[in-house]
Amino acid sequence: MNYSGLIVHLILNTPIDSISINGSIKTKDIAFSTIEVDNIHLFPYFYNTRSYLKPAFYQMKKNIFPIIIICCICMSFLTFENELKWHTNYDKAVKEASTKKQPILLFFHGSDWCPPCIQMQKEVFTNKDFVAFASSKIVFLDVDFPYKNPLSAQQLKHNMDVKLKFGLPKEFREGFPQVIIIDAAGKILYQEKGYDGKGAAHLTEKINEAIAAAAT
Repeated sequence: MNYSGLIVHLILNTPIDSISINGSIKTKDIAFSTIEVDNIHLFPYFYNTRSYLKPAFYQMKKNIFPIIIICCICMSFLTFENELKWHTNYDKAVKEASTKKQPILLFFHGSDWCPPCIQMQKEVFTNKDFVAFASSKIVFLDVDFPYKNPLSAQQLKHNMDVKLKFGLPKEFREGFPQVIIIDAAGKILYQEKGYDGKGAAHLTEKINEAIAAAAT
């Protein structure tokens, strides 16, 4: 049973003029869409109670939605600033790199089964200093081969094609982790197999070298 009318009435103390079959409510001052409330057993006969809308609460309700929208926008900016933007499509990464005249970093890994891959992701690609440095200097392409949470057939084929394009083993679990930095034309500027635990500073240095090489 849908108790939207009851909930709105009890919260806002609003007079009910009509109730549709799907639970939507129309009052003299405002129309409410259906609100689904599960597993709440109240008393539907309160629908017959009539009272008046409280002006203060009504004003708060009018103002709350813009506040929520502003908060969501602010949170999205904070998230963006603290995370790298990862492409999952090679052609789109190349297009962005060509437009921005930046190199591309390809990260080949198994995100949910490869221990050094997981360590590298944690120590390098989520490092706040690395994110602040690299997010505006290089385009990132995520070439992931998860095992526990498999990709779609289309994405898996795409990732395997990219893997073979750059000479990595065709076997599903081999060749990880590996970082390759290329220019927009596909020329390899830097390649590193495995992860030795040197952290973000090491890759930062290699990205600077790749940027310098791409500019010559």
